[in-house]
Amino acid sequence: MKKTVLILLTLVFAIAACEKEDEKTYDQTDLYGTWKQITPDPAEEDNDSAFHIFTETEYEIKTYSNGYPASLTFEYTFDGKSFKYNLGVDVTNKINTLTGTKLDFTMSAMGTSETYSCTKVE
Repeated sequence: MKKTVLILLTLVFAIAACEKEDEKTYDQTDLYGTWKQITPDPAEEDNDSAFHIFTETEYEIKTYSNGYPASLTFEYTFDGKSFKYNLGVDVTNKINTLTGTKLDFTMSAMGTSETYSCTKVE
């Protein structure tokens, strides 16, 4: 019996030690600037290029198709782990990586999600 209890306690401690660490938080100012979308490839949606542009309060998605620009601008909120905006539905973008040169985030809305990778251009 003592052996069983000891094994169970060991398993509990091993599982607790393997639990995910607290998620990293990011500084909003690291988000500011223009990010060129690398994946998914903008050509998959008939665009030559796509950019994600952040200021203190606005998030703009700008695309170019055959040299013609199109853009959508949203007011967004930032909580250190994600940025959120409303497009008729709430859209949550969980930041996976944010460095001086790389932004990866997973966009989730209405039960679907997609991961984006970008490099900083400005």
